[in-house]
Amino acid sequence: MAKYFLWGVGTSAHQTEGSWNQDGKGPSIWDHFTHTRGSSTADTASDSYVRWNEDVEAVAYLGTHFYAFSLSWPRLFPNGTGSPNGFINQVLQVYDSVPVFGYTAWSLVDGFEWNFGYTMRTGLFHVDFNSTGRNRAPKTTAKFYKSLAHLRYSISPPIWGPGLFCTACQLGRASKPLCKVP
Repeated sequence: MAKYFLWGVGTSAHQTEGSWNQDGKGPSIWDHFTHTRGSSTADTASDSYVRWNEDVEAVAYLGTHFYAFSLSWPRLFPNGTGSPNGFINQVLQVYDSVPVFGYTAWSLVDGFEWNFGYTMRTGLFHVDFNSTGRNRAPKTTAKFYKSLAHLRYSISPPIWGPGLFCTACQLGRASKPLCKVP
């Protein structure tokens, strides 16, 4: 293996955490979507939120260098803004080795996206769809998330994982929501 190659594993919050409405977590766009489209929810998933210690033991058994897990935005910030709830402190106490972060994998706070039916552009960056280069500029949300991610790692910079941006509409234009929020 290359000298600087790190072998690791990763999970995403929505597909693994479960406990979708426990300990003050707010709804994500996928919580609403799966609860309106039948019984295929991630309410329990692989129950990683409850069984995290077993997951950590499994990762250690595999002998990997890191475990890249996504921080569920609505679990940290149930209303999408303000101060994080206590979950971030629990996470930082347990996982304190190689800091690998990614933004999100399907766990946007529901209120950010559905309240305006995508007529108001939300997200981390403003994309200028009128420019040929589709120039991007960070929004307040990006700066807020960056400050959260650097909260713990202000001395040694984290390793940033590949970005995954998920939308439920066609990029560059407003569309109707996939489901109605009650």
